[in-house]
Amino acid sequence: IGISWDTNDYQPIPDWKPCRAYEKRNDEYGLFLVNYKMPMMSHGVSRFNPIPRALLRGRKHLDSVLLNPATAKELGIKDDEQVIVQTDKGRKQKGTAHLSERIHPEVVACSGHELNRGIDFNSLATLDDDTLDFVGGAIDGCILVKVYKV
Repeated sequence: IGISWDTNDYQPIPDWKPCRAYEKRNDEYGLFLVNYKMPMMSHGVSRFNPIPRALLRGRKHLDSVLLNPATAKELGIKDDEQVIVQTDKGRKQKGTAHLSERIHPEVVACSGHELNRGIDFNSLATLDDDTLDFVGGAIDGCILVKVYKV
């Protein structure tokens, strides 16, 4: 076919290999953005349904940019402040920070879709040679970011 194809990932016993974000991490972009799913939301369709949206309004931790309190303190960010999450490829989104000990200090977490206060993970993901899993055809769900106050 004439396509250069790395076959190193085709192996019978899986092992851990660092993703692109892990290898390119630096002082400026040192956090990993991951997304989570909410039980009352089914993909992006439910975000337009008023009943699940009403459930989310009273639970800010389900629709925010989630940060570990220690990480937020280092960045000078307080609970309920507006923040920008910017990828190392220049994409950015504005959302509301919520601090939680349930989040690892090296991670920023958000819902898969923007609802009321959060950010849209899918808008920050890119599809290119760096983020494509050539074995399964999936996009790497770990995005290298920095977070700062608006």
